[in-house]
Amino acid sequence: MDDRLDELSRSNALLGVALGELRTTGISNATADALLDVEVADAELAEFLDLAARDAPQTSVFGLALSLPEYIDRRRVGHDALDYLLTEGNLDKGQLDFVSARMSGVTSPDAVLWCHRRLTTVIKVDNSYYHFLKRHIAIVADQCRDEMTAYLLYPNRGPESANIDSFDLVVRAVGNPGPFFVRWREWIWNGLFSPGGPEWAIHARVHYKILNQRWHEPLFDDLRQTTHDYVLAHLGSLRPEQRAVGICHLARMIDARYFGVAEFIQHVPASELLLHEAMSAAAAANAAPADKALKARADELQYEVALQTQTR
Repeated sequence: MDDRLDELSRSNALLGVALGELRTTGISNATADALLDVEVADAELAEFLDLAARDAPQTSVFGLALSLPEYIDRRRVGHDALDYLLTEGNLDKGQLDFVSARMSGVTSPDAVLWCHRRLTTVIKVDNSYYHFLKRHIAIVADQCRDEMTAYLLYPNRGPESANIDSFDLVVRAVGNPGPFFVRWREWIWNGLFSPGGPEWAIHARVHYKILNQRWHEPLFDDLRQTTHDYVLAHLGSLRPEQRAVGICHLARMIDARYFGVAEFIQHVPASELLLHEAMSAAAAANAAPADKALKARADELQYEVALQTQTR
């Protein structure tokens, strides 16, 4: 392998410079950009990249990995090199995130399909996958729907890490969004937008903002009705802990300026909602003691609660 790599590097000055950098500090941005137009046959460039990826020390391969999606896109070379770097543990999680972001930037259909396969079978970073779908949902939904569906509907996949945003993209792009809405409704009834779930408040706020954005789209009517049924069932419960879940949802609706909030306000006395809001504000202020605005808001709400208590 070393003999062939050295032979290739001697055949072209730019390949020689690139190999020297890879064996020491890592490939520079300028050299990586120049390789896009290096005057060697594509087959030889592909072979050089594959051998160089395997030859370079682990501390030097990140820059090459960042460049390979563009080589794949524009010169149709580098597939084997990137496969090697992705599957042999050469990149840490943070580096994989950056490489995934570069994959979102490809434009040729072949590169999109190739990168999609790696994102769903090797990299598996949900936030990066959402950004990829945001750029390429049309071609993914048309040409690799089964891969996309298998990835997003993997058992126990929740709304976190932008998965709910990916669902919002997918249900509007595929001919039969039913399975995705089934999973979304399961998130609701399984309490993933309710207290106790990981980062539930963030997910609930995103959920209600999406329902707002799709307010006039009949496709989302059943999902909206499921949400309302869930919240009303909890607000009408005689069990305090169940009713508290409904109030938490109402607070998230208000926070997201949800269009349908009026349907629920009548089920909760203003004093009860104010108390919940004051408790949430106090928790936020305690979590960020240096934030004067949060503290001021918490103090203001506590004062309003005190006034209501005195006037009863």
